[in-house]
Amino acid sequence: MTPAARDHIWTLISFGYILSWPINGLIGFFIGRRRGLAQEAALLGAFLGPLGWLPFSFVRDRRKKCPSCGTLAQSSATHCKKCFVSFMF
Repeated sequence: MTPAARDHIWTLISFGYILSWPINGLIGFFIGRRRGLAQEAALLGAFLGPLGWLPFSFVRDRRKKCPSCGTLAQSSATHCKKCFVSFMF
């Protein structure tokens, strides 16, 4: 194999790796968003790929559920956006 061909192969491999970062991050974001952990899942997905998605597939949902209407809210919310009921938990 000539040095030029070897350089071309390494260029293609590194371009594919760099291109996969945002794709893996987006997939991690969408997996984590369903659990209330979108940013953490996006970062781990971008850096670890499918191995970063795995922990967030099994994590318990951290969002609060409104006792009145059943809407899911962020874990730091103090009241429901839909019916304005205060959370006591």
